Amino acid sequence: MPKPPSFETCIMREGDEACPEGWPIKHLLYGEVNDQRECTACTCSAPSGGSCTAFVALHDDSACVTLRGSNIVHAGDPTLCMDLSPGAGLAAKSATLLTYERGTCTPEGGQAVGELVLSNARTFCCLDASAT
Repeated sequence: MPKPPSFETCIMREGDEACPEGWPIKHLLYGEVNDQRECTACTCSAPSGGSCTAFVALHDDSACVTLRGSNIVHAGDPTLCMDLSPGAGLAAKSATLLTYERGTCTPEGGQAVGELVLSNARTFCCLDASAT
């Protein structure tokens, strides 16, 4: 019977064996795969590039009606402090977000560690396709 196209004529041996004379093409296949790989923990670097601006107000009353002082505050601005008069009472504070731009972080981790353990090897020794 003629051999179907793209098929090879082969013999099989258990284990990883040398092919006998006249069977020059070796294919080593495995019957079982034990995947012992895991991934390292996924993390993210510190965020960068984000910004926000807020309107911050200090009030003499708890209803936030009587304004004592206010300022527009930018994230990362080293002058975030505001002095009050000595002995002045402070009843409430409020903040309103004016602008917000998310920062980004660089993903880290998630690398595969461990290995695939192959077992139940079988050797297939085949004839040269051009010879058949």
